[in-house]
Amino acid sequence: MAQFFRGNLAGLMIRSGKLENKKVIDCLYTCKEGLDVQLPEEVASAVKVDFNPNQSSLSVEGDDIDAFDKVMQHISYLNSRQFPTPGIRHLRISTTVKCFNEETCVAVPDAEGYVMVLQPEEPKISLSGIDHFARSSAEFESPEGVTLFPELRIVSTITREVEADPETEVTEGNEDDPTVQETVVSEEIMHNLDTCEVTAIGDELDGEHESLELDVSQLQQRGLEMSASNLGLVITGVNTMSNYEQVLHLIRYKNWHTEALFDRKFKLVCSELNGRYISNDFKVEVSV
Repeated sequence: MAQFFRGNLAGLMIRSGKLENKKVIDCLYTCKEGLDVQLPEEVASAVKVDFNPNQSSLSVEGDDIDAFDKVMQHISYLNSRQFPTPGIRHLRISTTVKCFNEETCVAVPDAEGYVMVLQPEEPKISLSGIDHFARSSAEFESPEGVTLFPELRIVSTITREVEADPETEVTEGNEDDPTVQETVVSEEIMHNLDTCEVTAIGDELDGEHESLELDVSQLQQRGLEMSASNLGLVITGVNTMSNYEQVLHLIRYKNWHTEALFDRKFKLVCSELNGRYISNDFKVEVSV
Protein backbone atom coordinates (compact mmCIF):
# COMPACT_ATOMS: atom_id res chain seq x y z
CA MET A 1 0.00 0.00 0.00
CA ALA A 2 1.43 3.38 -1.02
CA GLN A 3 1.22 6.31 1.41
CA PHE A 4 2.13 9.87 0.55
CA PHE A 5 1.58 13.53 1.40
CA ARG A 6 0.06 16.10 -0.93
CA GLY A 7 0.78 19.76 -0.18
CA ASN A 8 3.27 21.56 2.05
CA LEU A 9 4.65 19.78 5.12
CA ALA A 10 5.50 22.25 7.89
CA GLY A 11 6.78 19.68 10.39
CA LEU A 12 6.85 15.99 11.23
CA MET A 13 7.02 14.21 14.58
CA ILE A 14 7.06 10.41 14.83
CA ARG A 15 6.67 8.60 18.15
CA SER A 16 6.75 4.92 17.36
CA GLY A 17 4.05 2.84 19.02
CA LYS A 18 2.35 5.84 20.65
CA LEU A 19 -0.86 7.76 19.95
CA GLU A 20 -0.80 11.28 21.37
CA ASN A 21 -3.91 12.76 22.94
CA LYS A 22 -5.88 15.51 21.20
CA LYS A 23 -4.42 18.34 23.31
CA VAL A 24 -0.88 17.49 22.23
CA ILE A 25 -1.87 17.15 18.57
CA ASP A 26 -3.68 20.51 18.68
CA CYS A 27 -0.63 22.10 20.25
CA LEU A 28 1.57 20.99 17.35
CA TYR A 29 -0.38 23.50 15.24
CA THR A 30 -0.64 26.34 17.75
CA CYS A 31 2.09 26.10 20.41
CA LYS A 32 5.40 27.74 19.52
CA GLU A 33 6.83 27.88 23.03
CA GLY A 34 6.42 25.54 25.97
CA LEU A 35 7.57 22.49 27.88
CA ASP A 36 8.07 18.98 26.57
CA VAL A 37 9.24 15.64 27.87
CA GLN A 38 10.48 12.54 26.09
CA LEU A 39 9.75 9.65 28.45
CA PRO A 40 12.43 6.96 28.64
CA GLU A 41 10.92 3.58 27.75
CA GLU A 42 11.86 2.03 31.08
CA VAL A 43 9.75 4.54 33.07
CA ALA A 44 6.92 5.28 30.62
CA SER A 45 4.52 2.92 32.41
CA ALA A 46 5.54 4.04 35.92
CA VAL A 47 4.44 7.67 35.68
CA LYS A 48 1.56 9.71 34.30
CA VAL A 49 2.31 13.00 32.54
CA ASP A 50 -0.32 15.67 31.78
CA PHE A 51 0.09 19.01 29.98
CA ASN A 52 -2.13 22.06 30.10
CA PRO A 53 -3.51 23.07 26.66
CA ASN A 54 -0.70 25.50 25.75
CA GLN A 55 2.07 23.35 27.27
CA SER A 56 3.20 26.06 29.69
CA SER A 57 3.00 23.60 32.58
CA LEU A 58 3.03 19.85 33.09
CA SER A 59 2.36 17.50 35.97
CA VAL A 60 3.99 14.15 36.71
CA GLU A 61 2.28 11.56 38.92
CA GLY A 62 3.60 8.27 40.21
CA ASP A 63 5.02 6.43 43.21
CA ASP A 64 8.49 5.47 41.95
CA ILE A 65 11.11 8.02 43.02
CA ASP A 66 13.74 6.69 40.61
CA ALA A 67 11.26 7.02 37.73
CA PHE A 68 10.53 10.61 38.83
CA ASP A 69 14.23 11.45 38.74
CA LYS A 70 14.60 10.13 35.19
CA VAL A 71 11.49 11.96 33.97
CA MET A 72 12.63 15.28 35.46
CA GLN A 73 15.97 14.89 33.68
CA HIS A 74 14.15 14.62 30.34
CA ILE A 75 11.90 17.70 30.66
CA SER A 76 12.87 20.34 28.12
CA TYR A 77 11.92 23.88 27.13
CA LEU A 78 11.04 24.33 23.44
CA ASN A 79 10.80 27.51 21.40
CA SER A 80 10.15 27.02 17.69
CA ARG A 81 9.53 30.69 16.86
CA GLN A 82 11.72 31.90 14.03
CA PHE A 83 12.37 35.12 15.97
CA PRO A 84 11.77 34.31 19.66
CA THR A 85 11.23 37.14 22.11
CA PRO A 86 14.44 37.42 24.16
CA GLY A 87 14.39 37.43 27.94
CA ILE A 88 14.03 35.27 31.03
CA ARG A 89 11.51 32.41 31.27
CA HIS A 90 10.92 31.66 34.95
CA LEU A 91 10.42 28.04 36.02
CA ARG A 92 8.97 26.64 39.24
CA ILE A 93 8.87 23.02 40.41
CA SER A 94 6.18 22.33 43.00
CA THR A 95 6.15 18.92 44.68
CA THR A 96 3.31 17.31 46.62
CA VAL A 97 3.82 14.15 48.67
CA LYS A 98 0.78 11.94 49.25
CA CYS A 99 0.76 9.76 52.36
CA PHE A 100 -1.29 6.61 52.87
CA ASN A 101 -1.53 6.89 56.64
CA GLU A 102 -2.26 9.57 59.19
CA GLU A 103 1.37 10.48 59.76
CA THR A 104 2.46 13.96 58.78
CA CYS A 105 3.71 14.03 55.17
CA VAL A 106 7.03 15.50 54.20
CA ALA A 107 6.80 19.10 52.95
CA VAL A 108 8.99 19.70 49.92
CA PRO A 109 9.83 23.36 49.22
CA ASP A 110 9.39 24.75 45.71
CA ALA A 111 12.44 24.92 43.49
CA GLU A 112 12.80 27.86 41.12
CA GLY A 113 15.01 28.56 38.15
CA TYR A 114 14.94 30.20 34.75
CA VAL A 115 15.84 29.79 31.10
CA MET A 116 17.44 32.71 29.29
CA VAL A 117 16.35 33.18 25.66
CA LEU A 118 19.04 35.13 23.85
CA GLN A 119 18.48 37.94 21.36
CA PRO A 120 17.91 36.37 17.91
CA GLU A 121 19.68 37.58 14.80
CA GLU A 122 17.34 40.29 13.57
CA PRO A 123 16.23 40.25 9.93
CA LYS A 124 16.71 43.24 7.66
CA ILE A 125 13.70 43.53 5.34
CA SER A 126 14.63 45.30 2.09
CA LEU A 127 12.21 46.61 -0.54
CA SER A 128 13.61 47.48 -3.96
CA GLY A 129 12.43 48.06 -7.52
CA ILE A 130 11.75 50.87 -9.99
CA ASP A 131 11.48 54.08 -7.98
CA HIS A 132 10.60 56.51 -10.78
CA PHE A 133 8.77 56.12 -14.07
CA ALA A 134 6.62 58.08 -16.51
CA ARG A 135 3.57 56.90 -18.43
CA SER A 136 1.26 58.47 -20.98
CA SER A 137 -1.90 60.22 -19.80
CA ALA A 138 -3.96 57.59 -21.64
CA GLU A 139 -2.51 54.84 -19.41
CA PHE A 140 -3.30 56.74 -16.20
CA GLU A 141 -6.85 57.40 -17.42
CA SER A 142 -7.50 53.86 -18.70
CA PRO A 143 -9.76 51.45 -16.74
CA GLU A 144 -6.68 49.42 -15.75
CA GLY A 145 -4.57 52.37 -14.63
CA VAL A 146 -0.80 52.06 -14.07
CA THR A 147 0.97 49.33 -12.09
CA LEU A 148 2.60 51.07 -9.13
CA PHE A 149 5.22 48.45 -8.16
CA PRO A 150 5.88 46.48 -11.38
CA GLU A 151 9.29 45.08 -10.39
CA LEU A 152 9.12 45.18 -6.60
CA ARG A 153 11.32 42.71 -4.72
CA ILE A 154 11.10 41.84 -1.03
CA VAL A 155 14.28 40.34 0.42
CA SER A 156 15.15 39.64 4.04
CA THR A 157 18.67 38.99 5.30
CA ILE A 158 20.40 38.36 8.60
CA THR A 159 24.01 39.20 9.38
CA ARG A 160 26.01 36.86 11.54
CA GLU A 161 29.60 36.40 12.64
CA VAL A 162 31.37 33.26 11.50
CA GLU A 163 34.34 31.84 13.35
CA ALA A 164 37.53 32.06 11.37
CA ASP A 165 39.13 28.87 10.06
CA PRO A 166 41.62 27.72 12.73
CA GLU A 167 44.18 26.95 10.01
CA THR A 168 44.03 30.50 8.62
CA GLU A 169 43.15 32.43 11.76
CA VAL A 170 46.75 32.89 12.87
CA THR A 171 49.28 33.77 10.22
CA GLU A 172 52.73 35.19 10.54
CA GLY A 173 52.72 38.74 11.82
CA ASN A 174 49.00 39.08 12.71
CA GLU A 175 48.78 37.25 16.05
CA ASP A 176 48.37 40.54 17.92
CA ASP A 177 46.97 42.64 15.07
CA PRO A 178 43.86 44.47 16.45
CA THR A 179 42.50 44.91 12.91
CA VAL A 180 42.00 41.15 12.46
CA GLN A 181 38.27 40.49 13.02
CA GLU A 182 35.82 37.64 12.74
CA THR A 183 34.21 37.09 9.35
CA VAL A 184 30.75 38.66 8.96
CA VAL A 185 28.41 37.11 6.42
CA SER A 186 24.96 38.12 5.18
CA GLU A 187 22.45 35.33 4.58
CA GLU A 188 19.09 35.59 2.83
CA ILE A 189 16.18 34.05 4.76
CA MET A 190 12.47 33.49 4.24
CA HIS A 191 9.82 34.42 6.78
CA ASN A 192 6.31 35.85 7.00
CA LEU A 193 5.11 39.43 6.89
CA ASP A 194 1.95 40.69 8.57
CA THR A 195 1.49 44.21 7.15
CA CYS A 196 2.34 46.27 4.07
CA GLU A 197 1.20 49.87 3.86
CA VAL A 198 1.09 52.13 0.79
CA THR A 199 0.66 55.83 1.55
CA ALA A 200 0.51 58.91 -0.63
CA ILE A 201 3.31 61.39 0.06
CA GLY A 202 2.20 65.01 0.17
CA ASP A 203 -1.46 65.63 -0.58
CA GLU A 204 -3.98 62.95 0.30
CA LEU A 205 -5.66 61.04 -2.51
CA ASP A 206 -8.45 63.03 -4.12
CA GLY A 207 -11.25 60.55 -4.72
CA GLU A 208 -12.75 62.74 -7.43
CA HIS A 209 -9.90 62.18 -9.87
CA GLU A 210 -7.45 59.53 -8.53
CA SER A 211 -7.42 56.18 -6.73
CA LEU A 212 -5.36 53.15 -5.72
CA GLU A 213 -6.99 49.86 -6.65
CA LEU A 214 -6.38 46.18 -5.93
CA ASP A 215 -8.42 43.13 -6.91
CA VAL A 216 -10.02 41.92 -3.67
CA SER A 217 -10.37 38.36 -5.01
CA GLN A 218 -6.57 38.13 -5.31
CA LEU A 219 -6.29 39.08 -1.64
CA GLN A 220 -8.89 36.55 -0.56
CA GLN A 221 -7.12 33.75 -2.43
CA ARG A 222 -4.07 34.40 -0.25
CA GLY A 223 -5.94 34.94 3.01
CA LEU A 224 -5.10 38.65 3.17
CA GLU A 225 -7.26 41.66 4.00
CA MET A 226 -7.17 45.28 2.87
CA SER A 227 -8.39 48.63 4.13
CA ALA A 228 -8.40 51.76 1.98
CA SER A 229 -8.66 55.47 2.72
CA ASN A 230 -7.63 58.78 1.21
CA LEU A 231 -4.19 58.14 2.76
CA GLY A 232 -3.59 54.93 0.81
CA LEU A 233 -3.90 51.15 1.29
CA VAL A 234 -3.07 48.83 4.19
CA ILE A 235 -2.75 45.09 3.52
CA THR A 236 -2.77 42.83 6.58
CA GLY A 237 -2.52 39.13 7.39
CA VAL A 238 0.29 36.74 8.29
CA ASN A 239 1.60 35.41 4.99
CA THR A 240 4.78 34.73 3.05
CA MET A 241 6.98 37.41 1.55
CA SER A 242 6.31 35.84 -1.85
CA ASN A 243 2.53 36.23 -1.54
CA TYR A 244 2.88 39.83 -0.37
CA GLU A 245 5.18 40.53 -3.30
CA GLN A 246 2.66 39.07 -5.76
CA VAL A 247 -0.19 41.14 -4.31
CA LEU A 248 1.82 44.37 -4.31
CA HIS A 249 2.59 43.83 -8.00
CA LEU A 250 -1.17 44.10 -8.63
CA ILE A 251 -1.70 47.55 -7.06
CA ARG A 252 -2.70 50.06 -9.74
CA TYR A 253 -2.85 53.84 -9.67
CA LYS A 254 -5.54 55.61 -11.72
CA ASN A 255 -5.79 59.32 -12.43
CA TRP A 256 -8.43 60.70 -14.78
CA HIS A 257 -7.35 64.34 -14.43
CA THR A 258 -3.76 64.11 -15.65
CA GLU A 259 -3.59 67.77 -16.66
CA ALA A 260 -2.92 68.51 -13.00
CA LEU A 261 -0.54 65.55 -12.54
CA PHE A 262 3.09 66.69 -12.52
CA ASP A 263 4.45 63.98 -10.26
CA ARG A 264 2.85 61.76 -7.62
CA LYS A 265 4.86 60.09 -4.87
CA PHE A 266 4.01 57.02 -2.82
CA LYS A 267 5.73 55.21 0.03
CA LEU A 268 5.65 51.47 0.77
CA VAL A 269 6.58 49.95 4.14
CA CYS A 270 6.25 46.29 5.21
CA SER A 271 6.65 44.78 8.66
CA GLU A 272 6.71 41.53 10.62
CA LEU A 273 5.56 40.61 14.15
CA ASN A 274 3.30 43.65 14.62
CA GLY A 275 6.01 46.13 13.72
CA ARG A 276 8.89 44.49 15.57
CA TYR A 277 10.84 44.29 12.31
CA ILE A 278 10.21 47.05 9.75
CA SER A 279 11.48 47.39 6.19
CA ASN A 280 13.06 50.42 4.58
CA ASP A 281 10.80 53.14 3.16
CA PHE A 282 10.50 52.35 -0.54
CA LYS A 283 9.41 55.50 -2.40
CA VAL A 284 8.00 55.59 -5.93
CA GLU A 285 7.44 58.67 -8.08
CA VAL A 286 5.15 58.54 -11.13
CA SER A 287 4.62 61.25 -13.71
CA VAL A 288 3.04 61.86 -17.10
